[in-house]
Amino acid sequence: MLSSALNSLVYFINYLNSHSGAFNFLATIVLTTITARYVMLTASLVHEARITREIQTAPKVSVYIQQRDDEISWMDLVVKNIGHGYAYNVRFNVSPDFEMTNNHYLSGVGFIAKGIASFAPNQTFQFFFTSMLESFDKKSQTQIRVNVVYDDIYRKTHEDSYILDFGQFVNMSSVGKPPLQTIADGVESISRDVSSFKRGWSSLNVTSKKTRTAPSRSNYRRFPPL
Repeated sequence: MLSSALNSLVYFINYLNSHSGAFNFLATIVLTTITARYVMLTASLVHEARITREIQTAPKVSVYIQQRDDEISWMDLVVKNIGHGYAYNVRFNVSPDFEMTNNHYLSGVGFIAKGIASFAPNQTFQFFFTSMLESFDKKSQTQIRVNVVYDDIYRKTHEDSYILDFGQFVNMSSVGKPPLQTIADGVESISRDVSSFKRGWSSLNVTSKKTRTAPSRSNYRRFPPL
């Protein structure tokens, strides 16, 4: 039994020795395949890390119009960097140009005309755009395209395009006073009450009476005993 097992082991060793080249070739193929898979996995991880880093440092310049809280017919133009990184060399192109008020056009606004050299994350430009009470029919049909071009920290160029459409605000209404207006009215009421109280206090007549002091004992008059 033992001799049979030894003979089998010797045969197996001789077989390996006689076919060592083939086994080395197979082992090399397996090792190469594993190494290639490892390289591909490492490259994928590096690519994902680079994309994540770019997303975390990428700017995103947004342009939109919104209604005022205190008056829904007044429109503000808002330009905001909603991304996580700085935007550099920001340029704007407006088509068609828009007359915000009498002879004041959107293309003439400072940062629209000259651009923004450095635009920080969450930085906002907001200003009065127009009133829908004026030329409502014309403005409700107006659409303005704003193209924005800017660079990120890696000098990669980004381009976004936005449509400013006044028609989206047609037939909108509000109920009650806006919160800011309610607060302002309350503060004004308190101010009037304080002013009224101050005027009343200043006109208050205060009269003082002198108290008579008791006479000293030396001034007492003594009467003779009966």
